[in-house]
Amino acid sequence: QDNKEIQIALNHVRRFDARHQMLAKMIAENTWGQTISARWVYYGGWFHTGVHVIDTLQMLLGDTLQIKEVKSGFTDRAEDPSLDLRMSLSNLPSIPILIESFPESAFQLFEGEIRFQEGRIRFLNFGEEVYIEKARVNEIGERELGKAELFAVGDAETPMEKLYNQAIRWLKNGDV
Repeated sequence: QDNKEIQIALNHVRRFDARHQMLAKMIAENTWGQTISARWVYYGGWFHTGVHVIDTLQMLLGDTLQIKEVKSGFTDRAEDPSLDLRMSLSNLPSIPILIESFPESAFQLFEGEIRFQEGRIRFLNFGEEVYIEKARVNEIGERELGKAELFAVGDAETPMEKLYNQAIRWLKNGDV
């Protein structure tokens, strides 16, 4: 029972995915301008899947989420009920972040979007597919979103390989 610091990693490989890491960097650099809002839909209970929404959003947006409102969601898992939340970012409390549960009895769903002044990022199929739409001015002078483009980043390691290699470096050398 000594007071050693304990390191943990949430079992969600998106944190180790090159695309998500690159998007987090691009969001921090305001590539698409100011964040306006975010919305995410998940299935399967708060502890089973909902926590991954929080981890993904905090990783991408680089800030802690603050709870503004919590409601009961779907109850497909008696031991792990879902929650519907209205949240905001700590450093930007006026930006709405909505997290909505979905009934697992219908089908599995884990998708979201982050909207910016100059575009939108959509995460589909559990984050396997990431699309970016950039704002543009159409022929009559209105701002609209352009065609969705698949966002890809070449990487030699899979997210799981990155996780394992990072864990090995930490265990062997104490590398963060």
